[in-house]
Amino acid sequence: MIYTAADFTDDTIAALTSKGYTVCECDDGFWFTWARPDGRGDVEVGETYSSVHSAWFDALSHWLSNTKIEFDPSTNPAPKGT
Repeated sequence: MIYTAADFTDDTIAALTSKGYTVCECDDGFWFTWARPDGRGDVEVGETYSSVHSAWFDALSHWLSNTKIEFDPSTNPAPKGT
């Protein structure tokens, strides 16, 4: 099986949707909204774009910039000599 760019796009949109992201459309264009899937907290809204893919990219950028991946040095020690 070949994993295509379209497959990656579909998988990324599905992952973002499961995290509470949606892309909306109006006469002016497309933008993302985000709310916690459990309904707690504020709703955030992205900029308006002329392309639906640009709005999803903005959602991905938002998620990446707000995701904190903790570094555990006990499981990933720094290389020797650093």
